[in-house]
Amino acid sequence: MQLIETLSLLRATLESTADGILVTAPDGRIVTFNERFLAIWGLPRESVEGASHIDMVRLVGSRFRDPSDLGRRIESLYTLPDTEALDTLEMTDGRVFERYSRPQWLDGRAVGRVWSYRDVTDRRRAEEAVREEARVLDLLNRTGAAISSTLELDMLLQTVTDAGRELSEAEFGAFFYNATDDAGGVYQALDMDEDAPTSMYVAVDPDDL
Repeated sequence: MQLIETLSLLRATLESTADGILVTAPDGRIVTFNERFLAIWGLPRESVEGASHIDMVRLVGSRFRDPSDLGRRIESLYTLPDTEALDTLEMTDGRVFERYSRPQWLDGRAVGRVWSYRDVTDRRRAEEAVREEARVLDLLNRTGAAISSTLELDMLLQTVTDAGRELSEAEFGAFFYNATDDAGGVYQALDMDEDAPTSMYVAVDPDDL
């Protein structure tokens, strides 16, 4: 009776976590898993029960950006039974998972391995958004400082063009503006950054713009 209660408690613990949990034997045979694990990978229970971990990886390998590296990494961990590992898994659908693997110990010896899979997609996107915001703020601060430090038109235009290119992550930038020649005539001028291809430096007719 006590054994049944202990097993029921262990199963309830597995199912209460938000992570996908997989437990494997030293030879890679799947021992147990929770429902979250099945949900993450969209696998039917019968395809996982008693299967080989490596065979299962091949089954879902196409969903990963680097399936060959995934298989090699898992195989290497089975040759290092005492090793703990934290890896980031990037999926082709844009999701990102953290996989933590550690040995399962019993009486001082490793009898298997526990793998946990946590969806960190939202956290990764939030981190990327913070980095992008910091990049934009830094660019705006540098551009503002450069503009305030000069009154030369050419330098001002170059600074604005470069900032616009960097902000939009374009290959090169161009800035069209009206200018006045020594005789008082107005013409269309084109300013481009140093990364622009030389083929772009052509005469511009304002009537064509």
